[in-house]
This record gives sequence, structure tokens and C-alpha cells, in this order.
Amino acid sequence: MSALQNALGIVKKAVDLDNQGKSQEAISMYSLAIDHLQQVATTNDTKTRDLIQSKIVEYQSRVQFLKSTLHLNSPNNINSSSNSFPSPPPLQQYNNNNKSLVDVAVEYANLAVNSESSNQIQNAIMYYKKCADVLEQASKETDDIETRLMLNQKKQEYNARADSLSSSSSSSFVNSNSNSNSNSNLPFQVDDPNLFNSNTNSSGNNLFLNNSNGIQQPQQYIELSNNSTEFVDMAINYATEAIEQDDHLNYEKAIHFYDLSVQYFTAALQHESNQQIRQLILDKSTNSRIRSTFLKNKIQYNGGNNSNSEFSSIPMALQPGQKYKDPVRKKTVFEKLSKTIKGPKNISDHWL
Repeated sequence: MSALQNALGIVKKAVDLDNQGKSQEAISMYSLAIDHLQQVATTNDTKTRDLIQSKIVEYQSRVQFLKSTLHLNSPNNINSSSNSFPSPPPLQQYNNNNKSLVDVAVEYANLAVNSESSNQIQNAIMYYKKCADVLEQASKETDDIETRLMLNQKKQEYNARADSLSSSSSSSFVNSNSNSNSNSNLPFQVDDPNLFNSNTNSSGNNLFLNNSNGIQQPQQYIELSNNSTEFVDMAINYATEAIEQDDHLNYEKAIHFYDLSVQYFTAALQHESNQQIRQLILDKSTNSRIRSTFLKNKIQYNGGNNSNSEFSSIPMALQPGQKYKDPVRKKTVFEKLSKTIKGPKNISDHWL
């Protein structure tokens, strides 16, 4: 077990560095821990081996995330005028205002999100495309490979958002002369009934208002906290993975991912003050917790009293040191949060 103890020690160091915001050092430690865990993943015990593999996947995902945001989150690259995501390493200056291309792209991204939130779809499409064009120019003028990849990825995301809005807008235009109750003109579909309130007033705290015909119209969008965005995104990803494992009758893996989703939802609650958002998070957290408890009872899950207890002590980085602020990612995470997560297909018990 000495190899395992060494791996656990390295993991703890990696998490400490991660929480301190030392991304480069954390990446090295995570990679070293992964190597050690892979060496002890040859055990004949299936449960133990699966648990180690799940930890390896978790740390590999964290390494990839840190690598993708390493340049974005560098303290030397943060521009105080940006309220969305920090700038990567300095690029060629733009115009006479001494602004980098990425600063200009950030401004366009914020304008696009604000326009979309105000239901000014055509303006949003225009700003998303302008943002993508500026990012493409910036990617051509940087020599750093990782920065170029990041800029190209963002360009694709913003172009995809513009195309999605354009398609939605076209569909809305076809039905503009009818009195249909369809909400296809909304920037994105909201499936959760908790977000609708037929008795809303003009206080500005609700998402929709009723017009004179009784048709619900968008007023403003609930603001998802920057600090909770990453936690919500991770929680929903874990819940989705848990359901997939549940469908394949891999109950122990499903329990592991359900519990992870609960932990990340709980972490998100600590950073989210909007009550409507908090209620959505609580609902999904409750679903994961109930299903996890049910599966534990179903297979007579035996907590920490078995040989896996040592592996259960492997820490998880619930408090990442990096803050990743991207207006488009923030909106897409809210979309996922507002939609119902479909439960496992193979169960006969209740799924709330």
C-alpha cells in the first residue's frame, strides 16, 4: 500500500496547489498522482479498480481544464476593464485606444449577451459574429499554440451561438403574425415550469411577464453568479454521467457520480444568492441525493467499512483556485440548469 499512500500524498499536494491558484504546479502534481494511481490500478478487486479509475478520470479532467484556462487566468493578463473573462498573453494592439483584440472581443461578447437578454436577437447575432471575427484575427496574430487553440474554440462557440439565434429568429418570424402561445422566439427554451409565474408584476425580479393577450413575454433573464457557474456545470455533467451509468446498471459508478454531483451542487449554493437559481440547484441536488440513497439501499451499499475506505479519502477539488468568467459559457450553463435532467431509463422507482 506504500504506492497508494504516495499517490494520496501527491493528490493532496495537487489539490492544495489548485486551491492556491498555482495552476502550473497543480498540473504537474495531478499528472504525477495520475501516474502513481495507474500503477496501483492493477488490483484484482473490481470495485477497488473501478474506484481508482474514476479518480484517474476525475484528475485527468481537472488537468485538461487547468491547461485550457492557464493563460486566461494568469494574474498578469487580467485587464481591469474586462468583466467577462481575462485576456490571454498580450496580443497586437487594436485601434488607437491601446486595446488588445481580445479586449475588443470581450466587449462584443458582453454586448451580445446583453442584447440577447433584452430579446434584441438581431443585435445579439451581429455582436456574436463581430466577436468571432475579432477572435479569428487575434488567433492569427499570436504565436502561442495554446492561446491560438483557445481563441479558435471561443470563435466556434460564438459562431454557433449566432447560428442558433439566427435559426430561432427565422422560426419566430414565420409565426410572427399568429397568436400562437409558442415561445420559439426566446433566445433559448426554458423547460422548467418553476421559471414561469403567471402572476408576475413589474418589480423586475421575475423572468417573464404576461402581455394583454395572456402570452408570456421575456422580461429579463435570471443572472447566474460567475462564482457558481463552474460548480453548476460540473454538477450537471456528473449527474448526466451518473444517469448513463445507472442506465447500464453500473450502480456503484452511478452512486459515485451522483454523490459528486451533490457535492458540486452544494458548493454552487455557497456562491449563489439568487433564490430562483438556488431553488433550481436544490431541486437537482435532491434528485441526485435521492437516487444515490436508493441505489445504496438496493445493493446494500456498505459505506466505508470495506476495503475501499482508503480510496474514499482521496480529496476532490471542490474549490478550484481559478475563476473562469465567460459570458457565453455562463448563459449555456444556465440553460442546462433550467432544463430537466431526464432520469435513468431502467428504473421502476420514482424519479423526482
